[in-house]
Amino acid sequence: MEINPLISVITVVKNNTKTLEQTILSVLTQTYKNSEYIVIDGGSIDGTVDIIKKYSNKLTYWVSERDTGIFNAMNKGIDKCKGELVGIVNSDDWYEPNTVEIVVNRYIEERKKEGVYYGFVKKWKEGKEHTIGRFHHNFPNDHMIQHPTWFVSNSIYKKFGKFNDSFRTSGDFELFLRLIKNNVKFFPINAILSNFRMDGISTYGYRLVKKEFIEIKYRFGLITKKRYLMWKAHLWLKDKIL
Repeated sequence: MEINPLISVITVVKNNTKTLEQTILSVLTQTYKNSEYIVIDGGSIDGTVDIIKKYSNKLTYWVSERDTGIFNAMNKGIDKCKGELVGIVNSDDWYEPNTVEIVVNRYIEERKKEGVYYGFVKKWKEGKEHTIGRFHHNFPNDHMIQHPTWFVSNSIYKKFGKFNDSFRTSGDFELFLRLIKNNVKFFPINAILSNFRMDGISTYGYRLVKKEFIEIKYRFGLITKKRYLMWKAHLWLKDKIL
């Protein structure tokens, strides 16, 4: 049995020269070294590709091409992964220095059981620490565990599929519920694994997020048809007023 399992990390990015380098360095300087790093760029036209090229000799794979959205880009990255566990850290976010080591230690403690290993997320707003998210998989609601803290067994993606990229902002929520429905094991870790800037699409596209959450909850039987239709009417009316 391999003592130091290979871990895959993915970053997806598009036109983000402001914070991408911090994200890349947070992965490349991890205390755990047996890892591969994959960067998927959505066809940036600013200077993002130049930053990626600066570190290209340390990346396992990178590409810059158009995609249909963030979850489509993540799926491209997953297709390239060879590690036993797959982590995803977005270009607005960054890992703690020992994130991967913490996850691997728990993975080995659990005798490398297949599942989702996840921890806490520290949220930042306007450059200042805002809150620490401590969500649990047993409560599948709007405050789901956030995918930048997930490390998912590669075999899980092969068995149950990747992100549903028909959702623009909530493909991670749909996957989260799909894995729960299929009785995938979740392993919470009592440590901060990821840092999250509160300025991404899921923060400022609130109504779109809400619409997608309601649709996903209905598909998985978490709300009744009556409540589903009431929520749709409510959100439609809000859109008309705004």
